[in-house]
Amino acid sequence: MFLARKILDPYSAGRHHSVWELLLHFCSRGPRGIAVVALTPVIDRISTINDKKKLGAIIGRALQDELNGTVIHDAKGTLLLSLVRKEFGKKAVSKQVMEKLRVAPSSWTVQEKRELGCLLLDILIASTQLIEEVQQGNKLVIRPTPDVEELIRSEPPRALPIRRLPSLLPLEPWTDVFRDGKPLVSSRKPMDLSHISKESCATQIEVVNRLESQAMQVNPWMVDVQRQAWDENLPLFPVARDPDPGEFRSSKDVRKRTRIEESLRQAEEVAGRPIWLDHDKDFRGRTYVSSRLVGHQGPDYSKGVLEFHRGEPTDEKGFDHLLMAAAGHYGLSKKTWDERLQWGKDNLHLMSAVVQAPLDRLDLWKEASDPWQFLQAAREINQYLLDPSKKLHTPVRFDQCSSGVGITACLTRDRELAHLTNIIWDHQSPVDLYSVVADDLQLLLQKDLQGFDFRSARMAELWLKHPIDRSLTKHPCLTTIYGATHWGIVEFLTAFLMDRTPMVDLDSWDREFVWPSQFLSQKLHLVIGERMRSCIELQAWLKAVSKACMKRQRRIQFHTPMGFPVSLGVEQEKRTKIATTINGSKRWQTTDTVFIPGELSARATNRGIMANVIHAFDGSLCDAVVQRMHGVGKQVITNHDCFGSLPSNASLLHRLLHQELREHFKPDWLTEVHREASSHSGIELPLPPHVNSLCEGNIGHNPYCYS
Repeated sequence: MFLARKILDPYSAGRHHSVWELLLHFCSRGPRGIAVVALTPVIDRISTINDKKKLGAIIGRALQDELNGTVIHDAKGTLLLSLVRKEFGKKAVSKQVMEKLRVAPSSWTVQEKRELGCLLLDILIASTQLIEEVQQGNKLVIRPTPDVEELIRSEPPRALPIRRLPSLLPLEPWTDVFRDGKPLVSSRKPMDLSHISKESCATQIEVVNRLESQAMQVNPWMVDVQRQAWDENLPLFPVARDPDPGEFRSSKDVRKRTRIEESLRQAEEVAGRPIWLDHDKDFRGRTYVSSRLVGHQGPDYSKGVLEFHRGEPTDEKGFDHLLMAAAGHYGLSKKTWDERLQWGKDNLHLMSAVVQAPLDRLDLWKEASDPWQFLQAAREINQYLLDPSKKLHTPVRFDQCSSGVGITACLTRDRELAHLTNIIWDHQSPVDLYSVVADDLQLLLQKDLQGFDFRSARMAELWLKHPIDRSLTKHPCLTTIYGATHWGIVEFLTAFLMDRTPMVDLDSWDREFVWPSQFLSQKLHLVIGERMRSCIELQAWLKAVSKACMKRQRRIQFHTPMGFPVSLGVEQEKRTKIATTINGSKRWQTTDTVFIPGELSARATNRGIMANVIHAFDGSLCDAVVQRMHGVGKQVITNHDCFGSLPSNASLLHRLLHQELREHFKPDWLTEVHREASSHSGIELPLPPHVNSLCEGNIGHNPYCYS
């Protein structure tokens, strides 16, 4: 309203009105964009007394940064702005950076920025009950209104509170799809879950109850070692507790540090006591542990402290599985079972030495793939060597090889893809899909290097200076089948190059990073499309089904092999989004538990259609494994496509995993999904893609499918 009045009468007078025209730079984005930038520093400092001129200068600088970011965006493009922001943070719009980008920075004076900020403060005071202006001596001071002060006093900020501890008492079993007001099945986004009922989810209720009935515990010794390592800033965590003074501190790293500290505090609170973990399901039927900070679905340091409360002694076969597990956590997870077992036997002295003084002998284990899970297994191995009759508590874990691609191979009956994901057995060493794709990519780059297209040869030469291995191809392989775009892979490859070629001048950014990443993204598209053609075709079919159903405003509905009802269809966006170039996006959120009726969006549904269908099948397989293990009275923990049990039950779990995989995918589920979706929508949907080169009886015979 202020801008509207000034445009109608630009000569009206008022305090700080001399700079009102600077706000016209932001009119194309609307007044809410200005509000987002102005409110951020006000809310950050609302509980402290602020000199009005100082706060006004902060707001003015934020608005100038926003204007400079818009200039970079318009002149240089979205991708370059995001890359510069990733490297420099909000300093991306500093005068020095903009001059290197050959973009003229805005030339607001200090006085103009201060006056503009004070003008916006006056508008906030006049139009909200958030802040007020008072005179203190010679200064004008901004402070919260009495109502806001009362709100702050009633809800004081807390430094790293311990949130949602695991239960110290056995949990009440689920008898319906709600327990104490909490739903068994939920979604992060507003979604119609009216198809979820006690009858339709009877099996899932039973599975969750069985998982929740298992008592777990946090090992006090492991927690003590982790606390000491964290406080001493040892390199055993994803980030350092106390980064170097000159190190760039991203918000992502700050969140990781906070999570590690919270996880340790929770673990210390319940160490040595039996705990029971809440579980629930998402709309695809996947099982999650509600306690994300202390649980077996978290990062390595979180998994490393958790074990079964009810332990069992083991025999030599179970001890062999523990040795192979330790070898896998150390870094031999791609080796054969015999090689892992031999490594474990050859390094018993190493593991005993590590357990006796883990932090004094850090060089022996800090380079392990999963250092905390390795230390956990090494401690259990040492306990067994000291007393073979002692009860063991540490889980032995089995992870499915390339589960999303492997499930696609089973659904489409693609023998070649099943071989690459160890679904079938050829009596050779385990196959690594990502290494095979890396070999194909390297061969393609070698051909380009020797060809007559000099640009391609130059790009190939640049990439061949770096190792072309599974670390480069894993992320593109995983994300391509789930709908990753060309530019999404370009961004990953750019970050890959930035990590290996630091300190590149901004003038050389495109030449050194962006263009090579675009080139390799195209090459990856070729090799992935060849090796994983069934995945691409299945994704295309699911998008065609989605488009046909959304056109009729019908959801895609089918049942998983374990009977869970899946209903896919995303509503059109119902939230107001205010985008700013530097300060990011702010949303007026709607509640996640309320379904908002409206038009279904084919584009939004397609965005996750492949991932949602694949995850529905791996959630179903997880339910089946839990049922089988508990049916014979054995404990099991789950992490989607990863399972763990006591060493004494490891052989049984490994055998059941392969048996259940084979039984689960014997039926032709794509045809069944097609039939159910067609019946519900009333539309003649396109036929699903089948390769039909794989005999379903061969599924699950490879001992490296779970390893």
